[in-house]
Amino acid sequence: MAIGHYQKAMYDFGTAIRFDDKNAQYYANRGNCMMMLNQINDALAEFEKAIALKPNDGFYYFNRGLVHARLMNYTHAIQDFSDGLKYIKTGETNFKALFHRGNCYRQIKEYGKSIDDLKRAC
Repeated sequence: MAIGHYQKAMYDFGTAIRFDDKNAQYYANRGNCMMMLNQINDALAEFEKAIALKPNDGFYYFNRGLVHARLMNYTHAIQDFSDGLKYIKTGETNFKALFHRGNCYRQIKEYGKSIDDLKRAC
């Protein structure tokens, strides 16, 4: 996955899941591969599985939010970015969650909230 071989990595994560179907990270990684391959609906299903297995991981919510944003489900994306921010307090992903949530608010014409998030991201 790190070198951009998403199809091969997706197969490897599928194999890993056959051996350990309770590992949320495998589903999330496979979901990331699917996002990169533009298999958006399949990616959504993978992040849902990851969240079901590990509901306190903010990165899974963040990634599912990215999927919802690509599907133009902005309200769901905002909720996922908000849920992700509950668990991700600092760092680059925190910035990205605020940035993407701000853009989703802009899409649904909630400009005040959009500006607030974008300012916080800065």
